[in-house]
Amino acid sequence: VSSFTAPLHLTPGGALWRTSRPFGFWFGAVDRGWLIEVPDGFETDLGSIPRWLWWLLPRDDPRFAAAFVLHDWLC
Repeated sequence: VSSFTAPLHLTPGGALWRTSRPFGFWFGAVDRGWLIEVPDGFETDLGSIPRWLWWLLPRDDPRFAAAFVLHDWLC
């Protein structure tokens, strides 16, 4: 089952946020799938979502923030 490796820790910095600890995601089973690792200090804008949709997908909502950071790292 896919899963994140650790809780996401972010530091705000104006328009951008920065990871304050390494962070990753396992695609597939842990230790048998593919591991995507986001390094400490990676800068992200979280979700590049139009302001009028923030009510639906809030950029700083912990339920979505980890997926936003992973998406930004992959892009």
